[in-house]
Amino acid sequence: MNTNLIYDVGLNHGEDTEFYLAKGFRVVAIEADPALAEAGSARFRKEIAEGRLTVLNVGVGPTRGRFDFYVNEHSDGFSSFVREVGTRDNSKFHVIQVDTVPFRDILQNYGVPYYLKTDIERHDIYCLLGLDAKDLPRYVSVEAHELEYLCILSRLGYNAFKCVDQTAHNHGPLPFHNENPLGWVSRFAIHNWRRVERRVLKRTPSRYGRHFPFGSSGPLDSPGEWRTLEDVAYDWLHLKTGHKHRGTLNPWAWFDFHATILD
Repeated sequence: MNTNLIYDVGLNHGEDTEFYLAKGFRVVAIEADPALAEAGSARFRKEIAEGRLTVLNVGVGPTRGRFDFYVNEHSDGFSSFVREVGTRDNSKFHVIQVDTVPFRDILQNYGVPYYLKTDIERHDIYCLLGLDAKDLPRYVSVEAHELEYLCILSRLGYNAFKCVDQTAHNHGPLPFHNENPLGWVSRFAIHNWRRVERRVLKRTPSRYGRHFPFGSSGPLDSPGEWRTLEDVAYDWLHLKTGHKHRGTLNPWAWFDFHATILD
């Protein structure tokens, strides 16, 4: 593991890469969409020239090949190799061909990172399956699509987990429980305030010294205490199965699973 290296798998517009670079890390950013990869290379031209950033215009997949990639014209963050994901909600889209590379090959070429962030619309599983239990990132963040992600991380040896609210990076998680009626009302009120904040107060200072754009994966030092696999799965499954009045997670948010290894 390289303690100065971060992988940003799913560069998109580069908000997370910008933060990692500002923290002094070297970054390998992976982006399947050629237009976004080109824009990211232009945006971070200086950092690339300095050797602090590498931008790879490839997809992560189970094998090397060239596959259909569904570019969502409503939101480029929805684009995916999975048709149902890239074309969700009857969005306009177009299809291009993109090369894919097994994640293990990328790790062999660039090294095992200190922190792995992956948000690539249902191909995240191929990043997790490409990890080697003998040499793991210290921290992993993956969009919380499937319970299987937690199971894979546990099998690899990770033993501490979080389910992090991606809408709460700037001000932390809400201190309310869904089974408390007051908490439910408070969550709804704050959720709507955050909608205003995103539009009007985009430069509001956060507890991290900068404002994270809506939809970014947020800081490395994710808020909240580390929990067991069972506790995180219990909370997340309530939302996944439609039981929004149970558990502690904000029912109007979406989440990343975070994992680490505690001694």
